[in-house]
Amino acid sequence: MPAPSMPAPISIRPAGPADAATAAFLLNEAAGGIPLAMWEAAAEPSRNPWAIGAARMEERMARATVRMLDAPDPATGAPAPAAFLMGYPIPAPEPVPADAPEPFVPLLELEALSAPSWYINALAALPGARGRGHGARLLATAEAEARAAGLDALSLIASDANAGAIRLYERTGFAVVASRPQRPVASWTPKGRDWLLMVRRGLG
Repeated sequence: MPAPSMPAPISIRPAGPADAATAAFLLNEAAGGIPLAMWEAAAEPSRNPWAIGAARMEERMARATVRMLDAPDPATGAPAPAAFLMGYPIPAPEPVPADAPEPFVPLLELEALSAPSWYINALAALPGARGRGHGARLLATAEAEARAAGLDALSLIASDANAGAIRLYERTGFAVVASRPQRPVASWTPKGRDWLLMVRRGLG
């Protein structure tokens, strides 16, 4: 009787075009639904907003660090995307563009306050892959990216409604340093009240 095959190990790799649709879904999860609202506003009647999101994520892969975490598929044991990280260095503050969509304004204001740091723009796991330590693994990847960029701080923005994520960030050394009210619009209603800028300094 053949021995059962071992499940694939967890690995983290650069995201590619084949990951764009999954990355778009995860970005929307991380940002509380704002991206999908923007994609729906931009979609023509004949175009799926998720297709717009996938195309924009593919473009982002050329300008930001996007990492995909692969974990064993529960059904097959084969490696499959389970979580992702997107971020980039912010060496100095940048002004908020005058044409920034209203829901993004407080996020961009907090992002400017995070400099200098390596900014975690999005970190999320698929619903069936949560609670398995993938967030902590990707935070370690972000720390390595920050050090490689010569930065000694990590930063991110979380909704005050996302208590589980905030607990993870606090356990790994992040602290809230600023906040901004979330701004609802006709196409998007926030689940929380404030966006929280969290920073971890002294990476060494």
